[in-house]
Parts: sequence; structure tokens; C-alpha cells
Amino acid sequence: MSTKYPNAGPFDTKDLIIAILIIFGIPLLLIIWSAFLR
Repeated sequence: MSTKYPNAGPFDTKDLIIAILIIFGIPLLLIIWSAFLR
């Protein structure tokens, strides 16, 4: 049992936010980038 996050459960809130930003941010950046290249 890790004591790094005593009351945050298996996921840290900051890590969850970063994961969401990566999952939704990269496709959005690709769409914007392809729109600029046209």
C-alpha cells in the first residue's frame, strides 16, 4: 500500500487532470494544426 496519496484513492487528482488534458488535448491540437496547414 503506497502512502504517497493517503486520501486520494488509487488516482491522484493532478494525475487525472493531466491524463484528461493529454487524452483530449492531443487530438484537438492535431485538428487545429491540420486546419492551419490547409
